[in-house]
Amino acid sequence: MALYYCSITGELAEVPVISKKSGHVFEKRVIEKYIEANQTDPITNQPLTKNDIVALQVNNTTKPRLANAAGVGDLMTMFQSEWDALMQETFQLKQNLENVRQELSHALYQHDAACRVIARLSKERDEARNRLAELREGAGRVQVTRMEEEPRELPQEVVQSIIARQKELNAMRKERKKNTEIAGRFAAAQAISGYKLSNSVTLHSSANPGITSLDIHPENDDLLVTGGNDGSVALYNRSKNQVVSTFDKHSRKITETAFVPLTNAGKALALISSEDGIGQLASFNLESGEASEAYSVNIHQDALVGCALHPLNTLGIFASRDGSFSYHDLSQGKCLSYVNLDGYSLRTLKVHPDGHIAALAGNDGTVRIWNILEQVQVAELKAHDVRKSSKLTGVLLEIGSYYFIEFL
Repeated sequence: MALYYCSITGELAEVPVISKKSGHVFEKRVIEKYIEANQTDPITNQPLTKNDIVALQVNNTTKPRLANAAGVGDLMTMFQSEWDALMQETFQLKQNLENVRQELSHALYQHDAACRVIARLSKERDEARNRLAELREGAGRVQVTRMEEEPRELPQEVVQSIIARQKELNAMRKERKKNTEIAGRFAAAQAISGYKLSNSVTLHSSANPGITSLDIHPENDDLLVTGGNDGSVALYNRSKNQVVSTFDKHSRKITETAFVPLTNAGKALALISSEDGIGQLASFNLESGEASEAYSVNIHQDALVGCALHPLNTLGIFASRDGSFSYHDLSQGKCLSYVNLDGYSLRTLKVHPDGHIAALAGNDGTVRIWNILEQVQVAELKAHDVRKSSKLTGVLLEIGSYYFIEFL
């Protein structure tokens, strides 16, 4: 049978047709598309319509075989050529796939980086908004910074208030000793030995876990305030088993927290000290859960190792590792006194329940007894041999000037 090749594509025509104008053979579908687009003969450029092409009669029952594929050797050569072409195409596809993978990986990396930048900017925006809101609400907010000359002596009206409070507390304790019903309120040793864990909650970040301080509200024992290694302070309601509010204004761990039972409807106040050197009086809204800074202390040059609430309830004390400690009137938001014990590295500070003395524990293992009324040291205990494996970690003062010292 005759073989007809399309004059346009050069391939063997399956439905061959011939042009009346030029006499050339074409594949029917190809020449029809050409006529629709150009209305001319592709060889002579003469006007040409579909009526000017004539179909050729061929036998479609037997497919023609090319002469170069008639023998086994020719077939092997043809198969080898097709295999080589297939391998080249596969190689090209693999190359394209690898390029697409690299482009996709680069796009995903850019997307992740963009998400991180957006998250950081969103966080900075939120912090800026919160800061602006705090500044707008700052009518009752005071920030104390270092003055050139801080007073050492406490004002006389404060001293007189401490003396009056001491007498009042002593009278209350004498009456308490006479009351035999109070002793029955304490749990017996046998009952304590049977205590079991009833609940466990996570209040701080799991990325930097650990609670460094805890205090119970003196007027509402359902409220607990905790400080953590993550630099945040959490207000927890024990009866509701939920975190009421979180105060996260610090960059380093919290060293001490203490409730301040000042009259403030619908709010809880707490003293906070942190290793970033900043102390605060935080205000927690018990209804909305918002936490704000009512008073800020940035006097000390080193990390704050603790804070304490004086029995007056309006006097807060902040202690720093550099050997300095300061007294603050929490009701008026101002610094009353600043004391710096040069060369003495503080580890913690505790105030006696009567409010007339404080115990200053140092990193050298000594404990200095400080007279708050006269602002002088009245005693120094040096019975502790602090070695590398033993370090003074805490002091506890009790009624009658007893103290308990803890070692690691």
